[in-house]
Amino acid sequence: KAEQKIREASEKFLIYYKKLSPIIYTTTQASGILLTLRYLCPPRERRGSEDAIWREILSRFAEHDDIELAYPTTRIYSRLLEKQQANDTNNGKRGSKEN
Repeated sequence: KAEQKIREASEKFLIYYKKLSPIIYTTTQASGILLTLRYLCPPRERRGSEDAIWREILSRFAEHDDIELAYPTTRIYSRLLEKQQANDTNNGKRGSKEN
């Protein structure tokens, strides 16, 4: 049914798909690997199907102790703070609340 709808739309708009089979594209990102899935489903079922797919992917990842999900992190550098921490470390005060 989705294939028929795409064929009808391609007659009206500039849509050219020869293959309508599902596919997973992988790309490396600064925070890890990006998985992009392409599949056809009825528009009103997209959220539910996306949820089901990602739940299955996450449950498969959970089976492997050597896979960790990456997330973006930010580090702020302050010359003054870094210098103070270096001085504290050199003076044996690392972790002290009296700084």
